[in-house]
Amino acid sequence: MYEFELQSVHSTVPCYVINDDESNRYAIRTFDTSGAVFESTHALLQWVKQEWKAEDFVDQHAFQTMVTELTSSLVESNTNHLL
Repeated sequence: MYEFELQSVHSTVPCYVINDDESNRYAIRTFDTSGAVFESTHALLQWVKQEWKAEDFVDQHAFQTMVTELTSSLVESNTNHLL
C-alpha cells in the first residue's frame, strides 16, 4: 500500500494519493480538494501523469518519487498476476 501527501504550489491544502492493491482503493485528492476514485493503479497513474506535473508541487522530487513508486507498484502487480 502506498499513501502520499504532496504540498501543491496551488493550494495550502495538500494533495493525497492512495494506492492500495490489497483493499482495491485507488484515489486522489487534488489541489482544489476535489477527488477521484480509480479502478486500478494503472488508471490512477495515467491520471496523475496527464493532470499533474512536478512543477505543481513544492517538493518536485517527492512528486517524481511518487510516480516512480506507483510505476514500480504497477510493474510488480503485473508480474505477480503472471505467476
